[in-house]
Amino acid sequence: MGLAAQCELPYKPLSEFNKDTTAYIIYNFMDRADCYRGKTLKEVTKDLGIPIKDYTRADIQRGTLFGYIYIYDDITVSRLIDNKKDYNAIKIYWENPINVEHSDYKRLRGIGWNKAYEYLKDMRIKELEVSIPRYSKYYEKYKQKETKSYDPNKRKEGVW
Repeated sequence: MGLAAQCELPYKPLSEFNKDTTAYIIYNFMDRADCYRGKTLKEVTKDLGIPIKDYTRADIQRGTLFGYIYIYDDITVSRLIDNKKDYNAIKIYWENPINVEHSDYKRLRGIGWNKAYEYLKDMRIKELEVSIPRYSKYYEKYKQKETKSYDPNKRKEGVW
């Protein structure tokens, strides 16, 4: 599905998904991911409409910062993973990434979501991904929908 096709899909509120947050996040932030290119984190969180409880910063593959936002706190996320439940993570890549050696990255270490949000809210989105673990009831439907950012030969479980 191309950029135009994805953006023709209308945004749908959580109420249309019978309180299934996983279906809501997959539809709005994976099926419609290209609609968020060039938008800010503030716009994404506004559309999410569910308070973000936690986030992580990471730089494993590219030398630049990307992050995950979660609607659950870290203890709940760990428990959901341990119990093989969906944990609803949205992975964000930035248009202008922060290099991990830069002082801005160091400024983000050890601070909570609210302070990080104040710093990151106006940063523009390059790409969104949604993690779907292999044990999710949605895995089979979406396992073929890989993002362009991952080499399938290097793909880690659950990142699409």
